Amino acid sequence: MRKVRYFSLILTCLVFLCFVVGTPFVFATWSYDGALSANIDLNINVMVMPWEGADELPNQSEYGNNHKILIENVLNGTYVSGNSTQNIGLNTPNSYLVQEIEARKDISYRDANQLGSMDLWQSDRINEFFNLSTSSSKVEFILKFPDGSNDTYYLYSTSLDLGDGWNPEIPVGTYIFPVYRTTLQRNADGIWEAISTEVGHAKSARYNNPYTGLALGNAFDTNSWVEGKIGTSFDNAIYTKLDYSMPVETHEESTETYYYYDSSSTTNVSVAVQNSTKAVVYVYDNNGKLVTTRNNTSQGSQNVTFKPSRNTRYYVKVTGDVYCTFKIS
Repeated sequence: MRKVRYFSLILTCLVFLCFVVGTPFVFATWSYDGALSANIDLNINVMVMPWEGADELPNQSEYGNNHKILIENVLNGTYVSGNSTQNIGLNTPNSYLVQEIEARKDISYRDANQLGSMDLWQSDRINEFFNLSTSSSKVEFILKFPDGSNDTYYLYSTSLDLGDGWNPEIPVGTYIFPVYRTTLQRNADGIWEAISTEVGHAKSARYNNPYTGLALGNAFDTNSWVEGKIGTSFDNAIYTKLDYSMPVETHEESTETYYYYDSSSTTNVSVAVQNSTKAVVYVYDNNGKLVTTRNNTSQGSQNVTFKPSRNTRYYVKVTGDVYCTFKIS
């Protein structure tokens, strides 16, 4: 009898273990040192449920992981401060996020149907809960809940530095890339899920405060978001400028990504590539003529320098790496 009970116990444990391993779930706890700290402990174990297009997010960097953590925490996140724990995601009735969405449904100002990390009216609170903001891995986001829709929301996010306060890093009206859009839907059981993610581009904009109607903070215009990549040719090159760190996110080493830079002086400038093992940089003038490149036989981080003409546009092509960053200085 004792052997039978022992065998039954082992069998029960095995069945339970198979169920846990075979069932996708999310455990996403964000820990903070202080009540309003914007620094998140990135040693977080997250099992991300698969959804269509999830591989569009950058996979070879901390940025990609942070985008996925953001998505899962908007759905099911747990905020921990000291001995206090609270669920903050969409799947918790009366959570902070749910209450804020409900409160904004009665506001008549433009863009009251969205909130995000650029919202200066509640930036401390939103950053406290949702912002992945170490300087090297920050993710900016906007959660949009269209008027009249209670079952489909859209989460837009980018790892680009948009600037703080009244100083935009990217001129208003300029297309920025990449901006990811993740569709969140509530299923028949009332559970919010990530359904799909697409990569696209959107115009840099000022974030509109829903309570005052004033344009505050640097953001992107979700109404201008278009699915699809830019930076695939000279004709749709991506904006960059002096001393601006630009992440290069590709999924194939043969992919070419184009950027444009408008010079304002004749002082020598340098294009530096970091976090790279295979990247190659090419600089072209406004007529598409090659100005300089690096030695293609070398590997790893690199610099190329050239002397620009005043008030002239130059193009920088980066190819040969899955993920790297470059800066013109």
